Amino acid sequence: MLGLTDKYEVRLAKREEIAASGGERRLFKLPSKGKVHRIERIRLYDGKPLARMVNVLPADVASRLKTSGFLKRPVMANLERLKLKLSEADQSIGATLADSETAGLLEIKTGDPLLQMERTVYEQSGRAVNHVVVLFRADRYWYRVKLKREGSGGRRDWSLA
Repeated sequence: MLGLTDKYEVRLAKREEIAASGGERRLFKLPSKGKVHRIERIRLYDGKPLARMVNVLPADVASRLKTSGFLKRPVMANLERLKLKLSEADQSIGATLADSETAGLLEIKTGDPLLQMERTVYEQSGRAVNHVVVLFRADRYWYRVKLKREGSGGRRDWSLA
């Protein structure tokens, strides 16, 4: 897990409250003039940029979070401290290219490859409470999973261990 060794550091790049976009209003079930907090951080490993992390949370949730908590603990731990009953998340992982802003923050070239992880976290009620996009430098990060062979007879499948 990221963040559990002395080699990792997180720096706050920006935290702002802004008007929610149409997609954010739908995702977070906000009124037409709803607001969200955008919290952008840079994760470093051994003093060098590894990832750009951008969290978007409904204003009523984010306003209860201390900025320092986003630097010391994983976002999920911060949300659980608010007594939110987190139940599930949708996540996708893919490849993308660095835009000029991300390239500058991660000390790479515009157009360099990135691993993109996007996740939306939901409460038991079904309400989304966090949407995060993490852009990892492809030259400094590997995503690994362990698969286990399951099944019998003619059908055997691989599943996450």
